[in-house]
Formats: sequence, C-alpha cells, structure tokens
Amino acid sequence: MTEMIFLNLPVKDLATATAFYEAIGCVKNEQFSNENASSMVWSETITFQLLQHGYYQTFTTKPIADAHATSGMLIALSRDSREEVDAMVEAAARSGGQADVREGFGIHVPAQLC
Repeated sequence: MTEMIFLNLPVKDLATATAFYEAIGCVKNEQFSNENASSMVWSETITFQLLQHGYYQTFTTKPIADAHATSGMLIALSRDSREEVDAMVEAAARSGGQADVREGFGIHVPAQLC
C-alpha cells in the first residue's frame, strides 16, 4: 500500500480556500468533498483536506488557531523549476492570496502563501 499524507486544515471560507488551492495546482477530489470539506490533491501521496471551522472542530477539543495572528506549521511544496515556483506564487496572488518570496536560500525558494 502506498503511504499517503492528508493535511487537515481549518478554513473560514471553503469556496475561497478551494479556489486558492486549485490556483496553486491542486485538483479537487469530489469523492471526498462536500459542503463541509474540500479534498485537494497535490500529488499521488499528498492531499490537503480543507475543513470548515465547525466541521474541523468536531475532530478536536482544542481551539482553532488564528492563522492571521499565529503560525502553526510550515508546509513545503516542491516544483521542478524556479519558473514553476514563480508561476505558483503568481497564481496564489491572483486568487486572493498574499505572497512573500524570500531569496538567498540556494535551491530553496521560501515563499509564504496565505
């Protein structure tokens, strides 16, 4: 069996979050999506599960972190070239995201997309 990673992320606006993840290259898996969640496939082994806050809260008793005030995790995504990284950053910005690209890390191009 292929081992997979499912990153469950709380979102306030499911439609906006879904559009953002589609813009950066994910494909929505309708089989595992509904009015409470969007299953966004990044690769054969990595999927982002975007969960409405109310639905996300059914999986935990802890409060949901305010992503505008705190940092809870850093997710690194690979691309085959710098051009593909730049295109993903531009697509994120066009879909309403904010991009902060940092230089000086060699082959790594840290880009904060939120």
